[in-house]
Amino acid sequence: MRPRPALFVLSLFSIFAAEPDLLVVGAGVAGLSAALEAARAGLRVTVVDRNTVPGGHAVISSGGVAIVGTPVQERLGVRDTPELARADFLRWGEDASEPWVRAYTERSRAELYDWLTALGTEFVTVTLNGAGSSLPRFHVPKQQGLGLVLPLYRELLRYDNVVVAVPRNPLQPGTYTVTATTGARSVTWSFTVDPAAATVAQTPAPTALATATAAGFQPVEPARIVDTRQNLGATALVAGVSKRIQVTGRGGIPQDASAVSGNFTVVGPTGNGFLTLWNCSTSQPVVSTVNFAAGQ
Repeated sequence: MRPRPALFVLSLFSIFAAEPDLLVVGAGVAGLSAALEAARAGLRVTVVDRNTVPGGHAVISSGGVAIVGTPVQERLGVRDTPELARADFLRWGEDASEPWVRAYTERSRAELYDWLTALGTEFVTVTLNGAGSSLPRFHVPKQQGLGLVLPLYRELLRYDNVVVAVPRNPLQPGTYTVTATTGARSVTWSFTVDPAAATVAQTPAPTALATATAAGFQPVEPARIVDTRQNLGATALVAGVSKRIQVTGRGGIPQDASAVSGNFTVVGPTGNGFLTLWNCSTSQPVVSTVNFAAGQ
């Protein structure tokens, strides 16, 4: 009987495992991909991460990947080629390396699309994803970031030469030192769990409204100040048309606030696209705030 893949639990201070050929620190998409390729090559691999679940930030991301000349693009009538993508990347990229751009645009179909779909990732649409491409090539998976991470992680756990170590429970605030010890060597690193980095939703509401003279961000009572479905704060948005929305002086935000932080959601879109938000006193950024697909 083939042994069951092992999912080990990382203690707060150290783990002990069979001598690995490769120790991967960080179980994000890059770490999981490196671990999988090494496992397929027959190496003994240990993966460690500070989070209770693998996947890193990709789990909560859109999961989008820029890929050139795929069946999804063909199905949607998008004619993309390595030459078109190379011209876009060299035009829009900051300090773009021509050899790297050439390699990426020529090999992304085989080394990203084919590799990921063989693992079980299902790409459902393509979008422009803001500036940087002259046509849609930002591929969004079904289930977004989760649809990118789960197939990769499941495939990794099929291999008996892989150990994945994560904390059993969320770590309490403080600084931790972790040591991965084997018969030949030890690898040590430190990290800090900082409660000050919590989102506003996780922060207790204040007893009084914040003032703009206070240092840093100050939480206020949660409030919805814009809902275009109900013409609250703004009317329905139109593709390609910018709209100014008043934020200060509403929902408990002081009139003299210099910056705000909020949550933005797209509900029931009828087509693919992206939403970009920025301070009206600055120019429009080249990256989007939210990417969405029809029916999401």
